[in-house]
Amino acid sequence: MVFTRAKLQLREAEKHFKRYRYSECVLNSQESIEFSLKAIFEFLGIEYPWEHDVFAKKSSELLKKISNKLPNRAAEISRALLISD
Repeated sequence: MVFTRAKLQLREAEKHFKRYRYSECVLNSQESIEFSLKAIFEFLGIEYPWEHDVFAKKSSELLKKISNKLPNRAAEISRALLISD
């Protein structure tokens, strides 16, 4: 379900980009990144924290969990977390 929402937001972003509607494109892109991260967390069995400033508050805890489950992708996911935060 979350993956589907991420995919839909990405498609909307692409449509807005082609129409030179950049503010809408950026908004949909950000939402796509957020839904993608939620899908990754769901896949890994990690509860996605819903409060704001997640990365600042729980960065070490989240990165440990991610590193344990996906050691080769921890850097990319941590960058995506920072962007979505």
